Amino acid sequence: MHWRTGTPKFLTRRSSYMRFGILSTANIGVKHVIPAIKRTDHEVTAISSRNPSRARQVAEKCDIREVYESYESLLSDSDVDAVYNPLPNGLHAEWTKRAVDNGRDVLCEKPLTADTDEAHDLRSYVKSTDCLVMEGLMYAYHPRTERALELVSEYLSGVSSVTARFSFHLDRTDDIRLDAVAGELCSHAPADRRVGKLGHPGRIETESLCRHGDVALCAGRADDILIGGLDTLVAGWRQP
Repeated sequence: MHWRTGTPKFLTRRSSYMRFGILSTANIGVKHVIPAIKRTDHEVTAISSRNPSRARQVAEKCDIREVYESYESLLSDSDVDAVYNPLPNGLHAEWTKRAVDNGRDVLCEKPLTADTDEAHDLRSYVKSTDCLVMEGLMYAYHPRTERALELVSEYLSGVSSVTARFSFHLDRTDDIRLDAVAGELCSHAPADRRVGKLGHPGRIETESLCRHGDVALCAGRADDILIGGLDTLVAGWRQP
């Protein structure tokens, strides 16, 4: 999902060059997003962390000029155009709002919010600004996804139900993604990309299961949601 209520600041410049600030030293940012940005015409100019030593290590490894010892200080940096937010899920909405308060456009790691109510609240919050907020869904613009939707459009009609599966492997039981207190037991259901292409669903259902070996650590089910639930194993889209 993305919300644009105005023209992002970087598009008003003579070039499309953007300067990114990174909130935290999360692995997904260090291993994937920062290198991806560096392969474009844009630049990562700043990083912040609650662990300054770790931030300096990442800055040296990734050739990032500025290191901040707090997220607040990075957001107040006038040389940052946009921020990437890969904080724990329960902090996504809070720090996206804080970034917007400082006039920064935001690329937020999925899920953008923990539940539907928080999503509506954040959307209303962003609409009162000139900032762009976008959720980092890696598959949404992948050629394979686009081709699958083309095939649906060409060869299928009257689609009334869609089922999608999403899973990943966790080696540790202490992984933060299993921490419900931190808001980690939530993820964007893989039905999101289908919603716009197939019409508005009458119902979305998610079922989730987290296992360590043969031991079920947690399981959950959520109905009538557009955003939220657990890291999704099964999501179903149904017309009324």
